[in-house]
Amino acid sequence: MLIAEFMRFIETFAPLSLALDWDNSGLQVGDPKREVTRVLISLDATPNTADKAIELGADLILTHHPLLFRPLKQLTDPLLLKLIEHKIAVVSL
Repeated sequence: MLIAEFMRFIETFAPLSLALDWDNSGLQVGDPKREVTRVLISLDATPNTADKAIELGADLILTHHPLLFRPLKQLTDPLLLKLIEHKIAVVSL
């Protein structure tokens, strides 16, 4: 399943349109055209969550809290770099 298809499925029971204006829900990291075969669910995307996703071979981390809450001025955060390096997408609801 593609990330875009996964997002459409998620929206059938958790529509992003119901999020508050200030909340940053949806695809946080990743390419919607990439394939997803394994999803790790977590409250937050943390360094430990990223390590577990790598260990389990997860393609996507589904979180409740957004990883990115404010606009980025630079991309130097070690967690973001690790997720990108390992091609792990993050979707926050």
